[in-house]
Amino acid sequence: MRTQNIEVGQTYTAQVPHSLPGSRYPITRNDIDGALKVYALKAMCGHRFAFTVTEIHHDTDTVTGFRERSTPHVDSIELLPEQIAALGLTAGPRYFLVGGSVFDADHKTVGMPYLQTVTMPARWLHPLGEPVPLPVPESELWSEIRAEATGMTADQVTEKAEEFQERMDRLQEREEHTYWSESSIRENEARRDEWARISAVMAIQEMSTYDPENDIESLDRESENRD
Repeated sequence: MRTQNIEVGQTYTAQVPHSLPGSRYPITRNDIDGALKVYALKAMCGHRFAFTVTEIHHDTDTVTGFRERSTPHVDSIELLPEQIAALGLTAGPRYFLVGGSVFDADHKTVGMPYLQTVTMPARWLHPLGEPVPLPVPESELWSEIRAEATGMTADQVTEKAEEFQERMDRLQEREEHTYWSESSIRENEARRDEWARISAVMAIQEMSTYDPENDIESLDRESENRD
């Protein structure tokens, strides 16, 4: 996007390139602050995340804003009264955990939310909710799946649809998505939908095994794409 199309206070999808050219993002020893900013951008390479704009810099075509993150590490956190009692500390004073990690009752680390402020090129921003394109055209994907499904039973086709649903679920459980994971989610969704469609067609047409030549819906779809 361009700065003139961006509004302060609005949230967009930031898509950070897979790599940043050293000529455009140099790291120099004499500019520690600038180097830290470049390191922060490089750490985000290949990632997609929601980004809320707080400042727009028209002269440099950049924007400043924040992204929500979480970490189990904290600089300091105040102990609750029950925690003070459990530790056998004297009641009254305030106590803080300094430079530690937060765990739950099962001794698993707990992610503490925080906001990371970043300045980035405006061109990295996209409208929130803009779909991730498939890595291959749908028509190629459909042809590949129909070829693989040929001769399969209804149960085998249903298992394939469930397999891609499980893959989607695993990818969506990740807290932070990269280009790869977002693209994989999109592709697995398309594959799941096509396997599920074939399963439904087999049930309606009472196919014992899948025959693409009898898949009227698929043949009509191919004809529409050619037109």
